[in-house]
Amino acid sequence: MPLLSPRDVEAIHSALDLAYQGWASCDQVIRRHGEVRPFSRIREAERRHIHELWRLFIVHGLPIPTNPRAVLMPVPDSLPEACGMALEQERTRLRRCRQLLAAAEGQQLRTAFRSLAEASEARYLPAYERCGQCRNTQAGGCPDGPSRPASAPPRRCLARTHQDWQWAATPER
Repeated sequence: MPLLSPRDVEAIHSALDLAYQGWASCDQVIRRHGEVRPFSRIREAERRHIHELWRLFIVHGLPIPTNPRAVLMPVPDSLPEACGMALEQERTRLRRCRQLLAAAEGQQLRTAFRSLAEASEARYLPAYERCGQCRNTQAGGCPDGPSRPASAPPRRCLARTHQDWQWAATPER
C-alpha cells in the first residue's frame, strides 16, 4: 500500500468530518422530531460513508479519529425549518466534497470522495429540497416519500439510472 501524502491524510480527515457532520445533524433532527424522512435515511447512509472512510484509515494504518460532532447541536423547532437548514448544510458539504475530489491523488481516495459527492448531489440535496416543500409534517413526514402530500396517489420510479429521476403516478388496479 503506497504511503499517503500529508495532504491526502488531511483530506481523509476532512471527508470523515463531513460524514460525521452529516450524521450528527440528521441525528439531532431525529432526536427532536422523531424518525422522519429524509433524515432517518440520510443518517443511515452517512453511517455507511463513515464506515467506508474508516476502512481507508485502517488500510493506511491511521488512527480513526473520534466524532467531534457527537455533541448536541441546535435544531429548529419546526421540521420545514430543519429541512431548510439541512439543505444549506448539504450544499456546503457538497462544495467541500468536490474540492476534496479535485485534489485527491490516489484511486481509493477519489473513489471514496466521489461516493460522498454523488450521494450528496444525487440523493441528499433532492431529498432535502422535497422535504422543505412537504406540507404534511405530522406523524413522521409525508407518506410515500418526503415530497408527497397525503392525498397524492402512490408513485413508482421510472428512473433508468440514479441520475434520471422521473416519478409517475402508479395506475389504480
